[in-house]
Amino acid sequence: MATRLPSFSTCALLLSAPLLGDDINPVPTEMQRVPDPRKERQVTPSARPQVQGGINLYLTGDWLYFKPQEKGLTYALESNATSSTALGTNIWNLGNGKYKSTNFDWSSGFRVGIGWNTKHDDWDFLLSWTRFYAHEKNSVASSGSTYVFPSLGDPTIALGPVASATANFQLHLNQIELALGREFYVSRALSLKPLVGIVTSWIDQKYITSYDTMLGIGSLGAGTFNKNTNKNDFWGTGLKGGMNTQWDLGWGFSIFGNGALSILYGKFDVKKTSDVSASVQGTSINKKPSARDDFHLARYIADVSLGLRFDYMFNDDRIHLGLQGGWENHIYFGQNQMLTSSNIYNAGLNEPANQDLTLQGFALSARLDF
Repeated sequence: MATRLPSFSTCALLLSAPLLGDDINPVPTEMQRVPDPRKERQVTPSARPQVQGGINLYLTGDWLYFKPQEKGLTYALESNATSSTALGTNIWNLGNGKYKSTNFDWSSGFRVGIGWNTKHDDWDFLLSWTRFYAHEKNSVASSGSTYVFPSLGDPTIALGPVASATANFQLHLNQIELALGREFYVSRALSLKPLVGIVTSWIDQKYITSYDTMLGIGSLGAGTFNKNTNKNDFWGTGLKGGMNTQWDLGWGFSIFGNGALSILYGKFDVKKTSDVSASVQGTSINKKPSARDDFHLARYIADVSLGLRFDYMFNDDRIHLGLQGGWENHIYFGQNQMLTSSNIYNAGLNEPANQDLTLQGFALSARLDF
């Protein structure tokens, strides 16, 4: 037993020596570096096209093939009807009917832009201009026991069916955007691009309805004409925020899905003008009354798109070419503020349709970085 005690004591002393040393000398021999949070934070790698030896500019071009839609543009009712007389007044008894509205067709537009790839944290700016124009014309006529009743006629003579009704709609849209974004990888095959920006839009709408030859009301006869012109002009400016995503499939192909929301504060300038020509009991009526209104409102724009993209670098990575095609939806909330017609019972009635304008369709795009 006596021979083992020194050995045990020696081992215990050796094991406790580091601890004793820390207690005795807790101050390190050199100052420890305090990390800089700006330099130490993790940075997501850039996912934008990186060209070699370029001037950090890029151009974009899009061909748009959209079909517009908008409610509140009913111009006539086509219905089976019979007439009767009560207290010397013609009364029309309506049967089954169908409202007629402007049927929009597909139209082309374009979007062009110029961008700048900055060196500051790989941010980029894009200035773009979108232009879209649509023009539609529709008509319907009375035939047999099926009559056409005006929906937007002047109340002076819009009290019964007409021989024919015609609607002519025009839409002009111009939109300019300046967006700031940064595209970065969140995995090996997925990149995100948050963006913020400023948007300004001009949306001019013109809706002309014409009703020719009133039928069966007193002595109104051939030559009776009622034309109404509704103008709905909007200009607004506001902020935009959104997120673009790209899902890499390999071999340069990827799926993209983008979404954004804009809030614009702007001014509506609406006006309605009538052109009435008729003869009532031998008295000629020729007048062009008008009414207008202007007001400010905040309006929303929602944008979504989904499609397929192909990216290719050539000329020793000095030029990048991107091609894509997909489907886009754009909703301009509450854009239809056209004035409605008053009538003989409510002379000052004004209830705007307050309906949304939507554009949806195909977009083929190209991007060139150099």
